[in-house]
Amino acid sequence: MADFETAVRARLLADAGVQALAGTRVDWGENAPGGAYPAVRLTLSSSPLGRHMTGFDGWRRPRIQADAMAPDGPAKVRLREAIVAALAPSGTFFGVCFGRAQDVVVSGANEQVEQTFVHRDVILLTLPYLET
Repeated sequence: MADFETAVRARLLADAGVQALAGTRVDWGENAPGGAYPAVRLTLSSSPLGRHMTGFDGWRRPRIQADAMAPDGPAKVRLREAIVAALAPSGTFFGVCFGRAQDVVVSGANEQVEQTFVHRDVILLTLPYLET
């Protein structure tokens, strides 16, 4: 069974839409090597434990940030939509039981990375999963 971070990355790498745009450039906390874009940068924002009257319930509700980074606006939009489509469904992926993505928020945040202007959308989403 994969851990949460490995399973999230694997879901994106296995998605035909994401792969067509970003290839293998999907990483936790790293910019694309050598400024190769489009790419996806993942960050774990928080990971609260689910709780009920007698303790924790086994579900974690991490908030992740997925940055859709591309050399132009249209590619960024296509990558953003592919990321959301890949992560939204519930089910068991790579040995991890995921709930449906919740609280999906998208905002624009273009940036200069080294000598390259990068079109970037920030996708924030809560991605529940069952801790086993």
